[in-house]
Amino acid sequence: MHFEWTTMFIQLLLAAFWIFIIYAVVVLVRNSKENTRTLRRLEEQLTRMSRQLEEREQAEDNRKPKENQA
Repeated sequence: MHFEWTTMFIQLLLAAFWIFIIYAVVVLVRNSKENTRTLRRLEEQLTRMSRQLEEREQAEDNRKPKENQA
C-alpha cells in the first residue's frame, strides 16, 4: 500500500512538472510574438517620424534665402 501512494505522488509531481513546462513554453511563445509586433510598430513609427523630420528640414532649407548667389 505504501508503494502505491509513493508512486501516485511521484506521478502527480511529474504531471505537474510537465504542465508547468508546457505552460512556460506557451507563455514564452506568446510573449515573443507580442514583442515582435510591438517592435514592428515601433519601427514603423520611427520611420514615419524620420520622414517627417526630413520633410521639415527640406522645407526649412527651401525657405532660407540663398546667401552665396551673386
